[in-house]
Amino acid sequence: MERKYDIKLDYLQYLKIIIKENGLFDYNDDLVVIDKLSNILKGLFSEDINKEISLGNKLNENWQDLVYYKQFYPFIRQIIKNSILDGENKIEYRQTKISDEEAVNLIEEFFRKQNSSYQQRIDDFLEDANEHIKFIHPTSHTDGLTFFIRATGDYFCIVPNYSNISKVAILAHETTHVLDWFNNEDFLGQFLISETHSLLMEMLACDFYQEKFKIDEEGQKRKRELHNLIKADSLTIYELMQIIYIYKKEGEKGLNKIRKIYSSKYLKYITGYSLDDFFKYQIAYLIAIELYTLYQYDKEKALWTIDKIVSMESNETVIGSLERDNIVLGEHFSEYERKLLLKRKKQD
Repeated sequence: MERKYDIKLDYLQYLKIIIKENGLFDYNDDLVVIDKLSNILKGLFSEDINKEISLGNKLNENWQDLVYYKQFYPFIRQIIKNSILDGENKIEYRQTKISDEEAVNLIEEFFRKQNSSYQQRIDDFLEDANEHIKFIHPTSHTDGLTFFIRATGDYFCIVPNYSNISKVAILAHETTHVLDWFNNEDFLGQFLISETHSLLMEMLACDFYQEKFKIDEEGQKRKRELHNLIKADSLTIYELMQIIYIYKKEGEKGLNKIRKIYSSKYLKYITGYSLDDFFKYQIAYLIAIELYTLYQYDKEKALWTIDKIVSMESNETVIGSLERDNIVLGEHFSEYERKLLLKRKKQD
């Protein structure tokens, strides 16, 4: 009989009761997380339940964050400047029905093939997986989410139920977040630490899937889609920073200028996001490409390096540590992209 994977709303309510009744006021943020997860399970998403934020307020919020993220902007320019892969409107995957149990089994096999440090963590992950993973109908609101309840030690993964390799790739990404949480509970607040490992494992899982099933093009397609998403977000960051500067320089007059330059649909889109939403994937992706390249000829060093990153206390220590290990961000970006482009041309 096939194993079922589900997240029960009544279990989430039970967790809220435990947190409240035990006076765990330090974990009030957990109650917010549980409510957000519950809304997703009910089919409600942030744009349905949040009050609309004005463009001016959002730009002010992003201006405050800009002081921190300016140091990473040269890397965004690097992605835009060095990028050669032409965009695709839609990736056409081979449709393959992958059951929930098969997807989890594939991820277990993938992580066990890494090294011994992953084997114990994947055992811990699978121990609660049946009631902590939910495969949902794909929507535009989420391409995979993981939630953590610190007070009770629970994790919950939401994965779109695609009928193609994306289901397995996204599950690998979200599972990695959980494995990292087992190693370093504080990693969540550090975007480089929280996303680099998951992006790397997603890329490697694509290779594992296509090698296992002898479907050469499918893994490349998912990696190409991921690459295109990163590129698109890099361009969005560029535009968003221009908008922020116009607003801070000219105030309300600048808002009028911005509304003339950009469509209301686009402005509504960027109002729904913060700089953090975009930046956290861009730099992490550049690091992931370097470690992916290293993995091809020195697997153990690549896994040792990512394990060291996950154990770090803050984003500020990551770049310096990589430089000491002679890993240069962006060094293999163009080469990686050219290989994706070459694979696409062969498929066409």
